[in-house]
Amino acid sequence: MPRGRDTWQRAAPQGSGASVAGADRGGDGGDSSDGDDDGESLTDEDTVRWVVLGIVAVVALIVIGAVASSMGRRRQQEQSRHAGERRVAQERIGRVVGGADWVHDQVALEVLGTTADPQRLRMNWDDARRRIHDLSSEATTLAVNSDPDTELALRNLSRTLGALAGAIDTNVQLRVSAAPDDAAAQEALRASNLAVESRRTDLQAAIAPLRQRR
Repeated sequence: MPRGRDTWQRAAPQGSGASVAGADRGGDGGDSSDGDDDGESLTDEDTVRWVVLGIVAVVALIVIGAVASSMGRRRQQEQSRHAGERRVAQERIGRVVGGADWVHDQVALEVLGTTADPQRLRMNWDDARRRIHDLSSEATTLAVNSDPDTELALRNLSRTLGALAGAIDTNVQLRVSAAPDDAAAQEALRASNLAVESRRTDLQAAIAPLRQRR
């Protein structure tokens, strides 16, 4: 019997050791399971992060596309507006050139070749002078927003219209006031006729560059 107790006592630690080992292994198994759970959690976070980044990228592309489209439409509208303004300006320049042709071809020649009553000539000239003044002012206005070459041509046209108007005005005054038998007045009238012709030539030269741009 004593030998039996000794055998049991020797066996007990072995069983206890096995139990402890089993417990240790059970503990290790628990740690391994927790590690797997942590790995799965990190993977889910990465997935969410990439999804969020993808959504942000898509939204950014949509916003950039909308901005680019808006800028393109605005640019097209600006181009259309500028094109419309250029067409209107060209039409106005065309009317000024047409009016200058009328002054050159009709008004000045009628004054130079008139045999009408001086008072009637004065009335007709007063109306023509107002129209010439309007043409000169329109040319100056159009010059403000024109390209440099057109601006120069318009300002020159305005200046020559004014110069011709001044020459014609002097001529009309001489025709109204000069007595037929006043030699000095008649000489002044002839000089005035030459001045009107010279200003007509200047006007023709001023019209030419603008006629080419119509």
